[in-house]
Amino acid sequence: MTLLGALALMISIPPVAAQSARLVTDQDASQMVHTAFRVIDGAPSDIQMIAVGPDGFMWIATSRGLTRFDGLHFDHEPVLGFPLQSVYDVFVDRDNSVWAGLLYGGMVRVREGKITLMKGDGFPPGTPFAMRQRNDGTLWEVTSKGVAHFDGSRWVPLPPNMGYTPVRPLRATLTPDQTLWINDNNHIYTLAAGARTFGHATEDDMWRAKNEMPADRQWKPAHQGGQGIRDRAGTNWSVMDSGIDRYHWQAGEPAPRIEHLGLAEGLSSEDIRGIAQDNDGNVWVWSSRGLDRFRHSRLTRVPIEGERAAPAMQADARDGIWVSSFQDPLWHVTGKGVQAVPGNGVVAFALSPDGKLWSVSQHGLQSDRGDEHERIPLPDEITRLNYQSLAVGPDGTAWLSVARWGLYRYRDGQWQRLTDQTTPEPTRMVFDARGRLWSVFDDRITVTEGEWTTSYTAADGLDVGPVISIDAAGPAVWVGGIKGVQLLNHGRFAGLVTSKGDALEGVSGLLITPSGELWANTLRGVARIGADDVARTMLEPTHVNRVQWFDHSDGISGAPQQRRPVPTLVQSRDGRIWASTNEGVFTIDPASFKPDARKLRPLVTHVSADGTSFDIRADIVLPKLAHTLQIDYTAPDLSAPERVRFRYRLDGIDKDWQEAGDRRAAFYTSLPPGSYVFHLMAANEDGVWGDDVVAIGFRLPPAWYQSIFFKLACGALVIALAMAAFYLRERRLARLRQVRRAERERIARDLHDTLLQGTQGLIYHVESALKQTRETNVRIMLIDAIERAQDTLIEGRERVNVLRADDSAPVDLVELLRVSAQTIMRGHHIRFDLATEGTPRLVHAPVAAELATIFQEALSNALLHAHARAIDARIVFQRRRLTIALKDDGRGIADKVLNNGGREGHWGIRGMHERAELFQGRVIISPGTDRGVVVTIHAPGKVAYAQ
Repeated sequence: MTLLGALALMISIPPVAAQSARLVTDQDASQMVHTAFRVIDGAPSDIQMIAVGPDGFMWIATSRGLTRFDGLHFDHEPVLGFPLQSVYDVFVDRDNSVWAGLLYGGMVRVREGKITLMKGDGFPPGTPFAMRQRNDGTLWEVTSKGVAHFDGSRWVPLPPNMGYTPVRPLRATLTPDQTLWINDNNHIYTLAAGARTFGHATEDDMWRAKNEMPADRQWKPAHQGGQGIRDRAGTNWSVMDSGIDRYHWQAGEPAPRIEHLGLAEGLSSEDIRGIAQDNDGNVWVWSSRGLDRFRHSRLTRVPIEGERAAPAMQADARDGIWVSSFQDPLWHVTGKGVQAVPGNGVVAFALSPDGKLWSVSQHGLQSDRGDEHERIPLPDEITRLNYQSLAVGPDGTAWLSVARWGLYRYRDGQWQRLTDQTTPEPTRMVFDARGRLWSVFDDRITVTEGEWTTSYTAADGLDVGPVISIDAAGPAVWVGGIKGVQLLNHGRFAGLVTSKGDALEGVSGLLITPSGELWANTLRGVARIGADDVARTMLEPTHVNRVQWFDHSDGISGAPQQRRPVPTLVQSRDGRIWASTNEGVFTIDPASFKPDARKLRPLVTHVSADGTSFDIRADIVLPKLAHTLQIDYTAPDLSAPERVRFRYRLDGIDKDWQEAGDRRAAFYTSLPPGSYVFHLMAANEDGVWGDDVVAIGFRLPPAWYQSIFFKLACGALVIALAMAAFYLRERRLARLRQVRRAERERIARDLHDTLLQGTQGLIYHVESALKQTRETNVRIMLIDAIERAQDTLIEGRERVNVLRADDSAPVDLVELLRVSAQTIMRGHHIRFDLATEGTPRLVHAPVAAELATIFQEALSNALLHAHARAIDARIVFQRRRLTIALKDDGRGIADKVLNNGGREGHWGIRGMHERAELFQGRVIISPGTDRGVVVTIHAPGKVAYAQ
């Protein structure tokens, strides 16, 4: 029987028709995301009541006080100073004040960390068990012995003229029409909004009002006494003696479909204490074993009975898909429901451009469209093999890939085998809008147009690992594989770039929607990339795409197949996305999906430094020299807390926001003293960031040696010491100059009284001898001697003048050494060269005098002892050092003289070293490379230079 024919005869096949189910908007509990928070997870074991405030926190009443829950962590001491008493009821008003009803009477209000105990003075006696707040802000409290309302400053009990005197109130509720309902000793009293007196009603009226039962629904359950709610999908939840009953209302049906939840359905316990719905529509059930959360999933599991592993999928020509698990039955799934059809073991599908549905099984190749049905026998050799992929072109040609056997083509009533076992067969085949056949292989992709085939390999940029999926229906070709997704752009493949941590891996299903979005079924879950990002990627392949993930938190479970059957992701013509895994088929309607636009407001929960905790309600002053600082924070989200992301910044330390991911603590070490402000931001599950929150401020005082006064004192001390050192140095230098001046004057006197006077007397004796001789040669020698002696006398007088002169004026060292050299070498016929390096600088006069003397001694030694014929001198001006080097070509210096620092009884070389020590310099005498001697004089720049 054909597929569509079998579907048309569904009504006449009762056994198969009995296997049908409905895809309902309110979702069965098995389709919702169920999370259990048990005692082992930190949940209290004795929950009495829960309440969710405007800030998103859940407050839990327990026999040991209050517990606060942010969606992940239970804080059992959220309020410092809260009395250690059993709390029976809890309520959070619109101002985010927490009201805790004490088991033994009285009420505690916690407002901005301030605790106020209310007992007596108008507050009714008994155990508070129901607080409600009307739209006008009025708070009503019902206790086991009375009723009162809060006027903003005090509790006002019921006056006797309101038509109701409390006796033994049992239950109370506030319905959406703002009517207050009270069950007192099994009598029902009602106080409508604006009414001044109570009315009367029945228990059935109260149950119907509390559960928001429609007026035209007369059905009622056998048990009405328990708690109940109506969720946002219109389904009623009612606490029973054992578990929970859910009432699913269907149009035109007088009674609901009843779904029971108990231990078999995953509830933590069947001893239910209460049920409530939070601000996001999540349903919470509490029992002696903890909390259960039921969240409407974004992806709905398709209720296919029996074997669901690794199903094959194909969109039909209307608004649904066909699903096959290779066994009977075949499932036809639409947004309205699921229907079963005998499928004869269909393995692969294809939808031709003319709307025909093609399928292949071991019974043959089959096509169906309306009343047109055709079955085509397969070649005998492939009737019992694994069929990999099926594709049908615009001309009606069918292409069939057979695993490990080859590629076949059916055209004009004939089968043709195109490849054999030695050639890899394609794992996926699709036709694009131009009628070209795209074939996917592990390591390449081919496109066939007529008789021409083009291959794309790694040489063309293909790099997704084994290729698994392809989408060629749109203007671009996209492929997916183990390593990610790529786009064929101008003849080359380029990788789809995502942010860190959002890599698409194991992509076995891939499609581009008509609106331009990219959807992929990956090993992590289903990924969605917006149309704007996709369009930009087509223009800029390096664009970083934002990824929205749908995983187990959204109702999908299992992992998609990585080989066959593929694709694991299809879109029906009504826009629904269908994804298959090894645990079934899941669907989402992108048109009805609304991203989470909530802006989470984070806050700091704990601050500690070096293991010491601080009260975050007060000004925080850390201990001096605190080394390690830890700031714990959170952002309440009762729907998807594991997806909340954080970023923070500490003013003065962090230049940019620090991306913390899902980490809920910040750590700092060795902070300098100062005042700090900690900023915090949080993003919800869909990546919407909230506002910058100044989460907390604190101060780290300095130690005594870190204070500004200590630093100023140290600065003043350093300045004083520097000034004192400068003064002492100047005083020492002045004294040294005075001593040097006195010594120089003494030397000048000695020179004048001895050497100069003796030289003058010698000149007189030589002149006398000159007058007494007539020999020409002798007279020439005496005249020369007289001239030399006169030159020496003149030089000596100049030296005496220099010694007596003021040594404060800087000296041009280059000119001084040039003049000194000319004086020493007068009468000697040798080559002398004086060169400079660097920028010449003026030199202090005393240092220049010592340098000139050493320089002259070195020249004299080269002339008199080494008998040099050429001398090269070089003056090197460096920033930190002044260097004078002399090199001669004489006969050198004996090793013994060099090692002993001079000849015995001679003081020239020793004098050179001693003079160098006077200006913290040194003299180095070493043999030349070939011959001669090299004399190097070093003087520190800070001593030698005048500037």
